[in-house]
Amino acid sequence: MNQWKHPRVLKMSMRVITHPIFIFVGFQCVWVSLTLLWVFWFAREVDGINVILDNSGNITEIIMTSPSQESQERTSHLKKLNVLRLFSQVIGPSQVLSYLIAGFIMLGTLLFGAIWLFWFGQRKASYFRQQQAFISSVTHELRTPITTLGLVLGNLKNDNLAKNKFHHLLEIGEGELKRLMNLINNILLTAKLDRGIDMLDEKKQKVTLNTLLNVAVERNKILDKDINSRVIITCLPALSINAPKSALITVFSNLIQNAVKYSPKGSMIKIDVSFYGGDYVDITFQDEGYGIEEGDLKKIFKMFYRGSVSEQQGVTGTGVGLFIVKTIVKILKGHIWASSEGRMKGSQFTMRLPID
Repeated sequence: MNQWKHPRVLKMSMRVITHPIFIFVGFQCVWVSLTLLWVFWFAREVDGINVILDNSGNITEIIMTSPSQESQERTSHLKKLNVLRLFSQVIGPSQVLSYLIAGFIMLGTLLFGAIWLFWFGQRKASYFRQQQAFISSVTHELRTPITTLGLVLGNLKNDNLAKNKFHHLLEIGEGELKRLMNLINNILLTAKLDRGIDMLDEKKQKVTLNTLLNVAVERNKILDKDINSRVIITCLPALSINAPKSALITVFSNLIQNAVKYSPKGSMIKIDVSFYGGDYVDITFQDEGYGIEEGDLKKIFKMFYRGSVSEQQGVTGTGVGLFIVKTIVKILKGHIWASSEGRMKGSQFTMRLPID
């Protein structure tokens, strides 16, 4: 056991030393130390000398000395005075203050640059960690349906398989295949939107919202076979808007999937559609799930970001669903926002889309 003691301590020490917060604090300590060293040096250099200006603008010197001071110190003070006089003749007394201000501006600029570089580095490091988590999540999400499909195909090879069992396995395989295709489509769509390609593949057409919402519910049946009894849709049957059909189904499917994953099994999911101002419709998805932390409300629409509830409740996912929703709604000239009363108090997503 002792052979692992020193490497483990060394590893932990290196993690602490290389942590961004430790580096930033250390850098600031060095910065302040050098500044104080410069101030003390400057104060020591002019110690014992008082410089004043006479009526003609020349520098006059008063050396505060005592009879006990040695002649070497007096000589040093005189040399300092000569340097001050030479400095005054070169730049002029009126320019000393401006040079001092310029020096402080330079120091302030360097300090601002250091802080900005640290902030930028932190953002890049956070983004990199989110990408790593995304790769890990995608690997897990891909492995699950592929493993299931492998088991289904293995069982289908059995010649003595009963007919009802055969059809049941086909349904399972079809569901897992749809799940796999939805995941791949989300990844491809995320890459497309991240590159700034905001042209949807489908043109606007008149679509009935109630029909599209029911299609989105059916798409998520693989997550919960009883989803039809959980989801309550309140929408006028004939309510329609002009929008790309596939884009809306993608948005609705991701929001329903989000509600299912972040809610206890059997809890209710309410979808309410209403007019807003005559030119818009509000579509609200409300669940009775784990809720959203206040600090996560403005971040959950970022790509790869997953809230703290994900880790606490062990919810799997890739962190791109809400990013896709936000981007598509923006392309459709709409707006979406999230709200929650806190942990374990459910969450609500509301999107506002133009009718035409």
